[in-house]
Formats: sequence, C-alpha cells, structure tokens
Amino acid sequence: KFGESGLYLITGDTGAGKTTIFDAITYALYGRASGDIREPGMLRSKYAEAGVPTEVVLTFSYRDKTYTVKRNPEYERPAKRGAGTTKQPADAELTYPDGRIVTKTGNVTNAIEDILGIDYEQFVQIAMIAQGDFLKLLQADTKTRQEIFRRIFRTERYQALQNALKDEAMRLFGEIANARRSIDQYVRGTSFDEEDVLSLTLKKAKEGGLPAAETDALLEEITRKDAAASELLDGQLQEMQEQMKRLSAGIERAKQLEDAEKRLAEAQKRRTELGGAQSTAAEELAGAEKALQGAKTLADEAAALKERFADYDLREQKKKEQAALKQSLETAQKQREKDESARTELAGALEKQKEEKKQLETAGEDREKIARKKENAEEQMADLAELTEEIEEHKAIAGSLKKAQDDFLEKQRKAKTTRTDYDEKRRRFLAEQAGVLAASLQEGQPCPVCGSTEHPAPAVLSEGAPTQDELNAAEKAAEKADRQMVDAGNTAAELLSKADTVLKQIRKKAKNLLESDASEESIEESVAEKTGDTDPDNSDIANSISDGNESKSTTQAADTTELESLVEQRRKELQLLAESLQKAQDEVDAKIRRRKYLENSIPKLEESLKELSDSLQKQEVGIAETGSKLENAGNEIARMDKDLKYPDKREAEKACASLLEQEAKIRKAHETAAHVLQDIEKQIAAADAAIKEQSASIRQLKEQSAQDRAALEQEATELEQRIAAQQKKYTDLQARYRANYTALENIRSASGDLEKLETKYGWLKTLSDTANGGLSGKEKIMLETFVQMTFFDRIVERANTRFLVMSGGQYELARKVEAENNRSQSGLELDVIDHYNGSRRSVKTLSGGESFKASLSLALGLSDEIQSSAGGIRLDTMFVDEGFGTLDEDSLQQAMRALSGLTENKRLVGIISHVGELKEKIEKQIIVSKDRSGGSHAEIIS
Repeated sequence: KFGESGLYLITGDTGAGKTTIFDAITYALYGRASGDIREPGMLRSKYAEAGVPTEVVLTFSYRDKTYTVKRNPEYERPAKRGAGTTKQPADAELTYPDGRIVTKTGNVTNAIEDILGIDYEQFVQIAMIAQGDFLKLLQADTKTRQEIFRRIFRTERYQALQNALKDEAMRLFGEIANARRSIDQYVRGTSFDEEDVLSLTLKKAKEGGLPAAETDALLEEITRKDAAASELLDGQLQEMQEQMKRLSAGIERAKQLEDAEKRLAEAQKRRTELGGAQSTAAEELAGAEKALQGAKTLADEAAALKERFADYDLREQKKKEQAALKQSLETAQKQREKDESARTELAGALEKQKEEKKQLETAGEDREKIARKKENAEEQMADLAELTEEIEEHKAIAGSLKKAQDDFLEKQRKAKTTRTDYDEKRRRFLAEQAGVLAASLQEGQPCPVCGSTEHPAPAVLSEGAPTQDELNAAEKAAEKADRQMVDAGNTAAELLSKADTVLKQIRKKAKNLLESDASEESIEESVAEKTGDTDPDNSDIANSISDGNESKSTTQAADTTELESLVEQRRKELQLLAESLQKAQDEVDAKIRRRKYLENSIPKLEESLKELSDSLQKQEVGIAETGSKLENAGNEIARMDKDLKYPDKREAEKACASLLEQEAKIRKAHETAAHVLQDIEKQIAAADAAIKEQSASIRQLKEQSAQDRAALEQEATELEQRIAAQQKKYTDLQARYRANYTALENIRSASGDLEKLETKYGWLKTLSDTANGGLSGKEKIMLETFVQMTFFDRIVERANTRFLVMSGGQYELARKVEAENNRSQSGLELDVIDHYNGSRRSVKTLSGGESFKASLSLALGLSDEIQSSAGGIRLDTMFVDEGFGTLDEDSLQQAMRALSGLTENKRLVGIISHVGELKEKIEKQIIVSKDRSGGSHAEIIS
C-alpha cells in the first residue's frame, strides 16, 4: 500500500506494539526478535484463546523474486486427543518462487541467510537504526569503539592474532629467563682447587664475569686436570693399602701373646682370691646354721597375730557404718534445706498462677467475637469466588456469542448469495421460455402457443440457459441457506439473552459485595461501564449483527478485566482481614489453652505443696534418729581402739608378714651360704685348669718370632692417617670431577637452546609490539584497531553525506589522526569540524539535537558500510527508531531531507516515533492502537 519507496511513520500509544512490527519481521526471517529483551517464548499473546495458533507469515521480495516464510515459536496448545494441553514445537516453512518448500527452523534460517547474504546481527544493524546505541558509538573512546566494531565487522581474529603474538613473546621471554637461570645455576654448581692457578678464573665465571665460550673452555681444562690427578692418587692408595695389610698381621701376633700373659696373671690372681673366699664362706655357713635354730619363735608370733585379724575387720565395719550414718545425716539435712526452699518457690508460683488465671477469665468471650468476624469475612470471600466464576462463565458465553455472530454473518452472506443466484437463474429461465417450448416442437404437431403444425423459425435457447432442474436446485439451496441463516440468528439471539441474564446477575451481586467500598450508584455505573449498560433486544438480532457497528449483541463480549480487578482487590482486602483475625484468634486460643492449663496446674501445685510440707515433718524425725545412731557407733569404736595393738588390719598384716619374712630370710641365708661354699670350690678347680692352659699357650707363642707391638702400632697409625688423607683427597677430587663434567654437559646443551630462543624472541617481540601498538615512540595503534580504522574512515565518509545535509552544511565528522599522547591506545577517536568557524573539536561538545543528527548520520553510514562490505547487499526496507524529540523545527526539516534521500532507488524508510510534527509531515502511516480486549491492532493510512 505504501508503494516501493518513500517515508512512512509508525506511531501510536506507548506499549501498543510499534516495535513489535519489526520483531515480527526479524522473527519470521531469523527466529529471533529485534532486540535481546524478548525471547521467542514471550511472543505468544496472553490474550489469545487456547486454540488459536501463534505464528507469523511474511511475504517479501528480494532481487525481484517473492518468497513466503511462516514460523511459530514453541507454546502450549490444547491436546487434540483427550483433555489437557500439549507443547506445540517450534517450526518454520519457507516457500521459494518456484514452489519449492524448505522446513524446520534451522534449515529455514540457513536458507534465509543464503538468500539475503547476511545473518541476523547484520540484518538488525542495517534495517533497524536505534538511536540510543549510536549515540554511545558517537561519543565512545577508542577502547569502546574497538568492542563495538569487533562485533559489527568481526575483527576478533585480528585481536586473537595480537593476543597470540603477545602470549608467545611472553612465553619465549620466560623460557629465555629460565634457560639463563639454568646455565647460571650449573656454573655456580661447579667447584675447584683453590691452590690451582685456574681457581681465580673459575671464581670470576661463577660471578658471571666470564663469557659463555670462555667458561666452557675453562671447565673443560679443569675436568681434564682433575681426571689425571685422580688416576695418580688411585695408584698411591693401592700401595699404601698393601703395606697396611703386612703391619696388621704383625700387630695381631704381638697382641695374642700379650693377651695370653694377661689371662695367666688374671687366673693366678683369681686362684689366690678364691682361697681366702673359701675360708670366709665356711665361717658364714656355721653362723647361718646357728641362726636357723631361733626362726621357730618368729613363726609362733606371726600365728598369734593372725588370729586377731577378724577383730580388725569388725572395727573397720563399725567405722564404715559410722561414716554412712554421718553421710546420711548430712544428706538428710541438705535435702531438708532444699525442700524448704522448694516449698517457698512453690508457694510463690501457686500465687502467680492464681493471679494469671483470674486475668484470663474473659478469653472465651473474646474468641466468640473474633470467630463471628472471621466467619463473616470468609463468607464474603466465598461469595467473591462465586462471582469470579460467574464472570468467567460470562466470558465463555461472550466468546461463544462472538462465534455465533460470526457464523450468522457468514450464513447471512451465503443466504444472500444463494438467493441472488436463484433470482438470476429464475429471471434467465423465464426469459428463455420460448426457447424451452421450441425445444419440444415436432414437425406436424401443433404448437402449444399458436397451434400451427409448421415451425419455420423456432426460438433457440441461449448458451448456458438454466434448466428446470437447475432452477429447482437453486431454489432449494436458497431456502436451505435462509433456514440456516435463521437458525444461526436464533442461536446468536439465545446466547445474547443468556449473556445478558448472566451479566445482570453479575452486576447485582457485584453491587451487593462491593458496597462496602463504594455506593450502589457508583458500583452500578462501574459495572455498566465495563460490561455494557443497556438491555439487549433479541427480536432485532439480524439487524444488530449485520449493521457492522458496535451493537447490543457485540457489547456482550466487552472486557470485564476492570470488574475482575475490583473483585480481586476486595478479595485481597478480605484475605488480609481474615489473616489478621486468624492471628488474633490464634492468640486468644493460646490464652484459652493457658487458662485450661492453669485450671489443671493450680490444684496440682496445691497438692505438691501439701506433700512437700508433710515430707519436711518426716525428715525432722529421721534426722534425730540418725544422730542418735551416730553417737552409739562412735562409743563402740573407741572401746575397740583400746583393745587392739595396731591402728588397722593392714598394719597388723604388715607386722605378721614382717615376722614371716624374717624367718624366711634366715632359712634363705642358710641355703645361700651352703651354695656359696660349693660354688667357690668349683671356681678354684676352674682357675687351676686356666693357669695350666695359658702357661702352655705362652710357651708356644714365644717360640714364634714376635715384633714389638708398640712400634708396629705406631707405624700403622701413621700409615692409616696417610691413607685417610689420600682417600679423602681422592674422593673430593672424584666428586668435583663428576660435578664439573655434568655441569659442562648441561651448560653446553642449555647454551644451544638459549641461542635458538633468543633468536626467535628477537623477531617475535618486534612483531608483537607492532601488532599490539607497543613500539616505543610510535602511536599506540593495534593491528585490530588499524583494520577497524579502515572501516571507520569509510563509515565516517558515508555518514558525512547525511550529516552535512542535516546540519545545513555546518558540521562534518572526522577521525582524529594524531593521538593526544603515545602512552594510551588511539586511532578511533572522533572529532567534529565546524565549517562556520573553521574549528575542530570533540563530538562530545555537540548539543542534544546536534548529537542526534550526528549519531543518526553515523548509524546510516554504518548501515551503508555493512551492506557494502557484505558483498553489495542492499535491503530496500529500513526502520529508524525514536530520537526526533530532541530536534527543533529546522533540524527536523534537515533530518527529514536526509532521510528522504535514503528513499531513492526504491527504498522504504519507516520512522518509529511519538513526535506530533511527524504525523503532519508524513502522510503514509501505520497507527498502532491498544484494544479494550488487551491486544492491539495496526491501521495503515496511505
């Protein structure tokens, strides 16, 4: 309806759904809404009836070919079999110009991208100009524009290359440092002979003062000298060890002679000592035999003491009884004190409970009052629930009424069509009667009209003239259609009457239930306003349905949402009241339970108080009796203490054991003395045998040649010291040689790796600094930014073709070519050139209206560039969303001229805006309005 080019306005109430038009287009094409806020699952209207499908069908043309795409999101729908609902899966269908069909969501989206040559992200950037986003782009710094252009022009691969180069350079730098530390560690791990002339040079190398090549040569010379010295030391050690073997053999023989002489002297000395010990042992045995005769007296004393053990046990029993009586007395006295304290506390608690019970006497009456209020609130809530069900019933009837009205209108149109068809056939049939009669004439038979038997020029039937059967069939069809129309009208009239009856009931009940919040008159007006305030006239249902205007029949389907809101508000108020009353009732119930508890508790406390008083009286008697028993036990224990020798049985047992022990010692001493004398006699015999054996051994060793042991040991000690020193020198030299040789091998290996790493790091570091804008003294322009600058320059060039027009030739955008400093990233800053005064300044200094023009120009330039960079893609439809409210009259005219320039070459530009001036300037409009039913509709004005 808008043709192939020009501007048109999309306007309407806030929230009516202006942007939804663009959502429908993008969803049909790509399965996504135009923004990130709405998901496909949100696209189904909450006002749609359960059986109504949710789908969008878009017919579009591209490169002179017409395509049709149909797509639906996933949503719940009534099950085709049985009750309940089931999920309608997301689906899509694309029909090509040649009739070929592609199905399934992913396949259709891929086919759309192939046809248009762009994906979803590019489409919304080209076809939808959202001013808020491009104002941010206009005033952004280099870093922010990098992120924006990265998404638009997909320059992530350049950023990835920059990061990869930087990471690789850092990795190589770390490997070089590790390699150098390894070499330094190997050099520091070397050792040297401080007396060697090479030691000073090696010390210099360990301190890092010697080149790698000289260090390598030095270590090689040191290891060669250490190997030669090690071989010499090894030969000297072998000669010393052979000499030590000879000395050790001579020392061993001298040592054996000395040991034999020593053992002989010891045996002779031992024989002398044993002779004296033999005399002493004989005397001790005689004394032990004399002491054995007095041991019987000690045994008799122990037996007499043992007979009194039972008396000691009896006294201990009496003492335990005394202690038990004392403990019992103390316990009874403490219990008496405790019970007296409990009696005082119990009396106080009893008094408090009596006072509390008195205060809770009115709890039952309070509960009855609250219960009546709560019951009244619940009854009102039940009535409101019933009213809600009736409202839902009215909605269902209204829906059925709407379908019945539509059915009547359809049958009315059909009846009119069939009646017209019958009338036309009847007219033609009557007009062709002459031809019908002529068709039955026969030669020689009289004509039924004129009687002639000759028929020279009979009338001829016109082509397509209806026959009698066709006329009869048309008449029956017309009569059937009339009956169906009447039946449908009666059905609609019945539903209209039923809806009116239910509506009257709802209004009456609503007035009664809501009168606590409003007067009857205001409720009546509110209900009438929401549901229709006149009685239906069922007799004129046909005219009511067919006149096409708002009528009594159609008002029955009016929205009852606001009435439901009043009912819901009243229900919530009653719910809060019921909850409050329930809380109060719970509190009163708690008081009643407390009163019942006190009624049972007070008699129990009184009984407990009486029992406690009786118990205290009994305790006094028991305490007196226990005191008397304690006194008697003390007197009896005192008498027994005088009669017994020891303080307790344990001391008596110790005395008895001591007597028995003394007897046992005497007997043991006698046995020991006898055994000692026998043992000494055996030792004397052994000593005589040892003297004889050692004398023979000495004679044999003296017959052999024996050297001086002291001289041999002195010589061996000196030789051993020389061997140890030589061995240590050899071991140290070997360890130093192995360590230095290993370090030399490791240094040579690490030096080769380090040279390769340093060579690679040199060129890679330079490449990384170049790609990441890190070259010293140069502008901080990264590779990705450099690529984006190329796109940005073209965008700015395209944007200026509009900006100059919209600013009346005053302003022009320009990319800042020189950075403010060489320390921060640059390359994508934006200035504005003011041709009126020749100045160049930041775009952030532009006013609100000027910023809108600049951002709109930038957005249009970006759209052009994306289409150009996408391979010549061109979309003939574009939307510009909001932003015109900041413009004055002149600026608005300039913006309109710039946008009008976009419409050349068959391009339609839709402006989504609330601005009133645009409604006067743009004739083509799509007006989006909210419906009372909760949905919305679009009206096209061309």
